Amino acid sequence: MPKSALASFPVSALFGVVKPSGPTSMAVVHNLQELVTRSKLFTVPEKLEKMKDKKINPKRRGKQKDAVKVGQGGTLDPLADGVLGV
Repeated sequence: MPKSALASFPVSALFGVVKPSGPTSMAVVHNLQELVTRSKLFTVPEKLEKMKDKKINPKRRGKQKDAVKVGQGGTLDPLADGVLGV
């Protein structure tokens, strides 16, 4: 029986993120998206080289061109703390 090859990068994943009370669920997802977009594990190396010199503008609204898609599996109230499926 042939061995199955390990998945090559980029990787897809499901995370359980602990959300404290205070920030909204979308704020947590947006912060996670910025981290994942700059990660070697989730982004193709060619895109990382292009993004190396770019700075993220926190005031800019809308999708970034090279951003990794990140979504949430529910919403928690800003005053609630709990686990958010991302």
